[in-house]
Amino acid sequence: MPTWLLSILIFLSFWLASPVAANTLEIEVSVDRNPVIVNESFNLIVTANEDLPRWAFNSQALLRDFIVGATSVESTRSIQQGVSQQTTRWSVRLTASRAGKYTIPAFTIEGVTTQPLQLEVIAATTSKDGEQRPFFIQAEVSNESPYVQQQVTYKVQLFLQANTPLDSGSITTPEAEHADIELITQNRESQEIINGQRYRVITQEYAITPQRSGPLTIKGALFNGIYRSANVGGFTGFTRPEQVSLRTSDLPLQVQPKPDNFPGSWLVSEQVTVEEEWDSERLVLPVGEPITRTVIITAEGVRPEQLPELNLTWPSELRVYPERPQQASSITGGMRIAQARHTVVLIPSQTGTVTLPEVSIPWFNSRSKSVEYARLPSRELSLISPPGGLQSPLAQPIESITTTEPDSVKTLATELPASNLNTSELSANPSRMSERLLIVVSLLWLATTAWVIWLVQKLRKAQAANQSVVTQERVPIKAREALNALKRACNNNNNKAAMNALEGWQQARSDGLGSFKDLRSDFAYDTELMAQLDALERSLYSAEKAPWREGKALWTAIARLHTQASSAAKASSPLVKSLYPS
Repeated sequence: MPTWLLSILIFLSFWLASPVAANTLEIEVSVDRNPVIVNESFNLIVTANEDLPRWAFNSQALLRDFIVGATSVESTRSIQQGVSQQTTRWSVRLTASRAGKYTIPAFTIEGVTTQPLQLEVIAATTSKDGEQRPFFIQAEVSNESPYVQQQVTYKVQLFLQANTPLDSGSITTPEAEHADIELITQNRESQEIINGQRYRVITQEYAITPQRSGPLTIKGALFNGIYRSANVGGFTGFTRPEQVSLRTSDLPLQVQPKPDNFPGSWLVSEQVTVEEEWDSERLVLPVGEPITRTVIITAEGVRPEQLPELNLTWPSELRVYPERPQQASSITGGMRIAQARHTVVLIPSQTGTVTLPEVSIPWFNSRSKSVEYARLPSRELSLISPPGGLQSPLAQPIESITTTEPDSVKTLATELPASNLNTSELSANPSRMSERLLIVVSLLWLATTAWVIWLVQKLRKAQAANQSVVTQERVPIKAREALNALKRACNNNNNKAAMNALEGWQQARSDGLGSFKDLRSDFAYDTELMAQLDALERSLYSAEKAPWREGKALWTAIARLHTQASSAAKASSPLVKSLYPS
């Protein structure tokens, strides 16, 4: 038997012994869109679940109703759960030249016949000269008679035929005198079918705010772009770039003035709200403890600078430190939203009950054309003394200071020890006695010199301590740490640490029952100290938050209190009791 015949028999035996795929051939036919437009190409897709040859599908039956373009074939293979699956996919480019309802015929592939498919073709729109409009532009406004400073939405739409390739393009901003114009929606894309023609639509929206009443003309937006048109007269399918410019029509507006009966600053909107935020939900506030209140004004369809200023009145029992208002704006659903936040720090200065007045903001409703009010109801607060006079844990945290300065100098009594020499030995040996006497005198001289140097240094330190007026003879032990901490804070111009040290000193001098408010009350007669305490509070709670540079001046005022107390103590004056009551 020839070798080649033996090889064929072996191959056939192995082929017959191998498992035969049990999958049944299935053919599916579909299109990428339905309906389609006359002269708009679409894809016919034929999919088989087996690996079939390219020539297994024949598109000859489509030539009766369609222009048949290029056909592409794709074969793929995948393995799922150990089973090999193969797919063959044909994609045929078709174009219908007439409108109407068509039937994609049945196809027979490898003995399997597909189901017919119904297709609708819509006639394309044409311009007056009989040619298709590849693109056009239009614009519209949301309100033709707005009020002054009322937002008007100006919408520009560019329509491009779906089969018209656009290389580049841009839409310029419309123009109008005495009006603010802002882009709020850019290049939003969608698709529409207009009179049977499919268009790609590019939309841009602008917020126009007129600043004067009377007639206003919005000059049309301009589109400049480059697209590629079909090379109809050529022998190839290449296209050439073409430039196009389109402009929308001018739109007139009649801007209405502010109504004569409107109270307050003019604010026109579709919705205005006012609300408040507190850094604490408590309605009972200890005296001297700061609390922050924020009033928030939100309005639709306005610019941030159009929001009104708040001129609030405050009870005299509160010290008020307003911050600079913060403004912001955003775009939501094509509507501009403006917001202003007015923050103020309140510090109760007296006990009692106070009422924060109602906040009322007038605004003009552009929908109902009526005056309305955004209101924030009044609020009652109870001001109480700090429980036990202790600092609240909600107070502003500061750095802890644990080191203390060395105590001031005290009067020292130094005695020199008596000489322990053997006089009989000295008298027996005069030369030896002279040597020892010389040594003793030298040692005494050195000791005296060292003692004098040490004493001078101590006296200098004592003099400096006397200048700082914080001495152990005049300051009780319980107040020394707070005063030393205050001195360090003032030297470093650390306003937070200085505030904490002042509160600690007040509590020390009043047996733990004092507060910052009590400190101000005790020394209200001292105008210089009050001025420094006001400056310290402004640096902590005012809107500017400027660096505190008055540390030296504050410490000088505190030191002067001790100087006065020292002089009063020598004269047996009761002033010492007012500085450190027993």
